[in-house]
Amino acid sequence: VFALRYTATVKAGTWEVKNFKVAHGKAEVVEPEEAKEYTVAEALAAYSGAAKPAVVKGYIVGTVNGQVYTEGCSFSGTAESKTNILLADTPDETDYNNCIPVQLPSGSVRNALNLVDNPGNYQKLVTLTGSLEKYFGVAGLKTVTKYVIDGVTPDDSGNTDAPVDGDNLLENSGFE
Repeated sequence: VFALRYTATVKAGTWEVKNFKVAHGKAEVVEPEEAKEYTVAEALAAYSGAAKPAVVKGYIVGTVNGQVYTEGCSFSGTAESKTNILLADTPDETDYNNCIPVQLPSGSVRNALNLVDNPGNYQKLVTLTGSLEKYFGVAGLKTVTKYVIDGVTPDDSGNTDAPVDGDNLLENSGFE
């Protein structure tokens, strides 16, 4: 009797087992790969075509409108799409070759980061945890599970106004 267990640090839709072999001996436990932190330039250089966990830090510099990356990049605080943002190492970047597209999954991450609903996020510094993989046919960041924007980590509901650590003794400071 044997079982297969899939453990991932990021949400994934499917998985596949290749070269499965049952042999006599002791099993070797392989821990999941830790997400490495990258700048945008480092993430672009590290992309090998295979998905891997990553943390990417950069500035929100725009979005991709449409489906063609090279033609759809828009570098402004106004956007047509809620599903993605562009990150760069500098807040004033306008060359798509120096950017990484980020897919925003539906829910609190998309609600908090997209430029359609949050034009004030334009040129803000963010740190995103997700999977470095192909997006728009280029190196991108997908399956974002966590974010920090302008140094503020949201609580589980996506509220960035909540305290982020246990040192806040005045949690309900407006109450008299």
